[in-house]
Amino acid sequence: MPDDPKRVGWTPILLLICVATTIGAVIPVGYALGVMNTPAEVIKKWVTASVSKRYGVELNATNLDILWASIVSIFQVGGIMGSFVSGPISNRFGRKGCLLISSNLLLFAGLLLYVCRMVQLVELLLLGRFLIGISSALIFTAQPMYLLECAPIHLRGSAGVFTLLGITGGIVMGQVFSLQQVFGNEDYWDLALSFYVSCVLFGFAPSFWFPESPSWLMKVRKNEELAKESLRSLRGENAEDAIHAEIAEMKASAAESSEILSFGAVLKNSEFCLPLLIVVSFMACQGLSGINGIFFYSVRIFTKCGFSGENATWLNFGAGVLNFVFGLVSFVLMERCNRRPCMLISYGACAISLIGLGIALKYIDSVSWFPILCVGFMASFIVFFNFGLGPIPFFIGTELFELPPRTVAMATGNFSCWTGNFLIGMCFPPVESLIGPFCFLPCGGVCIYCFLLTWRYVPETRGFEPSDVKPLMANGLKSKVT
Repeated sequence: MPDDPKRVGWTPILLLICVATTIGAVIPVGYALGVMNTPAEVIKKWVTASVSKRYGVELNATNLDILWASIVSIFQVGGIMGSFVSGPISNRFGRKGCLLISSNLLLFAGLLLYVCRMVQLVELLLLGRFLIGISSALIFTAQPMYLLECAPIHLRGSAGVFTLLGITGGIVMGQVFSLQQVFGNEDYWDLALSFYVSCVLFGFAPSFWFPESPSWLMKVRKNEELAKESLRSLRGENAEDAIHAEIAEMKASAAESSEILSFGAVLKNSEFCLPLLIVVSFMACQGLSGINGIFFYSVRIFTKCGFSGENATWLNFGAGVLNFVFGLVSFVLMERCNRRPCMLISYGACAISLIGLGIALKYIDSVSWFPILCVGFMASFIVFFNFGLGPIPFFIGTELFELPPRTVAMATGNFSCWTGNFLIGMCFPPVESLIGPFCFLPCGGVCIYCFLLTWRYVPETRGFEPSDVKPLMANGLKSKVT
């Protein structure tokens, strides 16, 4: 619609906000996910020596494994706890303000990770990882809302993809800088853990020029002039028609309901039952789908497929690169394709890939070409994960909920995602030891559940305001969009 006055494209400041907040906030989260695997044995050696020197306690293998599991999983614990405060902080200080708070937490956590080796304190390593988890929860709640509330309606899908790009890019960056040839060795592992600080400093350097979310300024701060100034900065000098149209839409929406709703109020309102179920299910499925399990155990899977240890390490790195590349592809998909077909294809293909991977791994020694089939199923899962399951859960809450309940919905979805990641980290090893490769079948079952949920209940949101799709879900589980 070239004659549509609201049809404003990418502007330099909007693109800068998307790129800079991704570099400064989201890439460090992905970095923290990808940096711990390669230097694990080196850090464990330091942990053993540090505990012995400071406390006079010699850790046996079991105690060391428990302590190491705590160091790794406390990141998810911080994410779960941060989810409880991310909504109120985002409402109180704004989307940009919440991201600035998270950047300071990231910087302080990086300092702790860097000095822990110097002062021989394992506690600082734990605290640093915990603070990164809290910061990540603030980022996952605020950054998608900030980008989508700043972007015009037809660009919101593309803007929402930046969160996924930051995570996948951060994972690859963490894998690179934790290589033994770079920083993942006895001399520089502390630098490997804290190197993400450079991204925070670089990404937030231009934040002084970033406007606050116009929706937050209009509906929470109730300051129309500041909202107009924000939109003028975001839309450019020759977009007065678009600015007036967006301000009019915000006024109409604010007139219906301008009071920010609490968690209890959202839960008690039957109108929010179905959209909240969708957000929670999508975010939980993202954590429970097995993507983290695949990356965590990919080296072992490649080794089982017959590759040497060194080749398996490089294949693991290649899987991370593949994840990032198709994250870039999702940027185009979200702009040009509807959400429903993307999610249906993604969930269906991921379910088939996970079930196929579990079966192929189980009988890998029975058929000569099953090792190649296993690699194929892993690759197909990573590819189709980025078709919808990867990017859409991060911003679906912003497209389903109007501003009053939006932060509660995003924070609740954030909590379910972190809980799913924590459960995968804690339960995947014992489940694998119990049922072997069939451990991927429950993950496939989760994808099937979300496929059915999408097919039956999820409305199309691309190109629509939340007020447009709200009536389609007003009847809760009695609603039907197909």
